[in-house]
Amino acid sequence: MDTEQSPRERGVTFLVARFRAPDYAQLKRAFDDLQGPRERHGARGHRILRLADDPQDYMVIIEFASLGGAQGFTKDSSLLSMINAAGIEGGAHHVQYVEEFRELLEAVDYTQ
Repeated sequence: MDTEQSPRERGVTFLVARFRAPDYAQLKRAFDDLQGPRERHGARGHRILRLADDPQDYMVIIEFASLGGAQGFTKDSSLLSMINAAGIEGGAHHVQYVEEFRELLEAVDYTQ
């Protein structure tokens, strides 16, 4: 069975990165400074999450229009300066690209 789909059937790509940072306000300022580069690479939105039992352990999920855009953003030279400005300890310790397949997966909104 062929599980490959044509580009028109593919959904968006999410960049998922996990890292440690000592100060949320510092992290958020540095992250906000990267809005321009994120948008230039096709970012559509993001979420910043942190572990409930460790408030210095963060996960950022950024939605991109394409895998190429997400990969391009991770190679953008401005990202390194953001990592330094945010006080991220040792860079991201987990980076993953996740694709959404509209025909195969369903997202359910429990608030409606």
